[in-house]
Amino acid sequence: MIVIDGGKGHLNTAIATLKKLGIGEIDCISLAKENEEVHTPSSSMPILIPRNKKSLKILQHIRDESHRFGLTYNRYLRKKMFNP
Repeated sequence: MIVIDGGKGHLNTAIATLKKLGIGEIDCISLAKENEEVHTPSSSMPILIPRNKKSLKILQHIRDESHRFGLTYNRYLRKKMFNP
């Protein structure tokens, strides 16, 4: 499963891109940060998981770790670019 950071629009874009790459059969969901809504391709309405549930905590941790990884890599690239 792929977890997308963002709302329904981000999810739809990611699914379209995966289909273009020929890997559209991978399940995807998205997690919108403002209200922690989980979006799925099969429903126009988001899923609201209670904030005290472990399942939401796991999704939040996945999202936060991907942010941390992306920021760390971006900082590495900028440092490498300015300090060759």
